[in-house]
Order: sequence, then C-alpha cells, then structure tokens
Amino acid sequence: MAILIALFLLSIIRIYPTVVALNKESNSFRQKIVEVNKGIEEAGKNKDFLASDTYIERQARIRLNVKKPDENVVFVFKDRYNQKPDEPSEIANDNIFAPLKNWQKWWKYIIGEWR
Repeated sequence: MAILIALFLLSIIRIYPTVVALNKESNSFRQKIVEVNKGIEEAGKNKDFLASDTYIERQARIRLNVKKPDENVVFVFKDRYNQKPDEPSEIANDNIFAPLKNWQKWWKYIIGEWR
C-alpha cells in the first residue's frame, strides 16, 4: 500500500511543473481572448462609420492622393532656407575651461575632470 502511495506522489510531483506551465499558458490565452473581444466590439461600433462614403472618400484622399474632378489641389512645403537656426545650448556657451591656462587644461584632462 505504501508503495502505491509513493508512486502516486512521485507521479504528481513529476506532473506538477507541466500543470503550472499549462495554467500560465491558459491564462495568457484567456487574456488574448479578452483583448480580441474588445477589438471586435470596437470594430462593431465603428462599422457604420467605416462603411460610410465620407470615410471612404477621406481614405482615398489620404492614401491614394485622389481628388474630385472640380477640386484644386495646393501643395504646401516647409521653407528650409529661411528657418532660424536652433538656439545654441547653454552648456555649449558655458565653457568653464576657457579662462584656464594651457598646462591647467592638460592637467584637468589627464586627471579626468575634463572630457
């Protein structure tokens, strides 16, 4: 009788890691099912809008660059040549080693204070 109980416990101990892994996997599948169901609900809500002529016309304009026959199209580009240069950073203007003599700069460089 004790041998049967020992074999039963041994089989449970061998199977336990597999059961734990399967439980984790089933929980992740349940979470994915919940996410997919939310996506389906959102798609159902947007179904009427996505099927409307307004949406289809808008997507045709954006993705396919289509225009109506009586419509004029104007292209607007950024002027790259008249842009103001970016403001220099305060760190670049704040040179703490400018008043130092050459040998002092070398000393700071060697001991690692200046990089």
